[in-house]
Amino acid sequence: MPSYVLIPLPRMKIDVKEITEKVKSFPAIEDKKEFREGTLPDTLAVVNGSIGFMFTFEYELTYSTLEGQKSVKASREIPIIFLLEENFLLIGNCTKDIEQRVINFIERHFISDFVLSKVKFDESALRSVIEKCPDVSQLDVIPGMDRVDRISCIGREIISTEFYEDYGGEPLSKVKVRLKEIPEEARVGFDKRGIITIYNSGFTFEQQIVTLKYVVEKIIGPSLKFESFQRKLM
Repeated sequence: MPSYVLIPLPRMKIDVKEITEKVKSFPAIEDKKEFREGTLPDTLAVVNGSIGFMFTFEYELTYSTLEGQKSVKASREIPIIFLLEENFLLIGNCTKDIEQRVINFIERHFISDFVLSKVKFDESALRSVIEKCPDVSQLDVIPGMDRVDRISCIGREIISTEFYEDYGGEPLSKVKVRLKEIPEEARVGFDKRGIITIYNSGFTFEQQIVTLKYVVEKIIGPSLKFESFQRKLM
């Protein structure tokens, strides 16, 4: 299931053509370092003013054999999506060290003047998801109980159930909803850590972009609050 973290972008003059040219300018295959990193231009996808592509990097993978430890070069791909009209960036959810590596690459080659930071979804943002998308299929709450860290409810039309009456006012940690307003119905989850998950495992990269654009523009984006952008020291 593809998951993404959301990063606000400063309002700046940058368009699909410029992003496309930069994606083609930094292919990993042409990197001169021992462990290469860069873009995969063949993965470039442009949908309704948004653009996505894969970032990749090589690393040393050590494994055991009957003859002892051996090492090979392996690679990892992370999706990157620019929602230019909404002024947001999405990158595939990954460990903090890899996430920072991807952000560093973007700051070097695409958004060079600002420090980029992902956002988390506070209580008001998650509540706005329920208000805008009442077809809730999963709700995780943090109850004020000893020895109970989380209560999760999975079902249909949860906000019409006794569970919601009893626990709907507790702090939220995750909301999963059905979206029927886009060409292909999507099931999307919002985690308080700032993670957006698409549960349609068969979605193409282009379908993911369409879904995420709708989610950011119509559902979660307008409810987010974040600090002003920090400029880099020149």
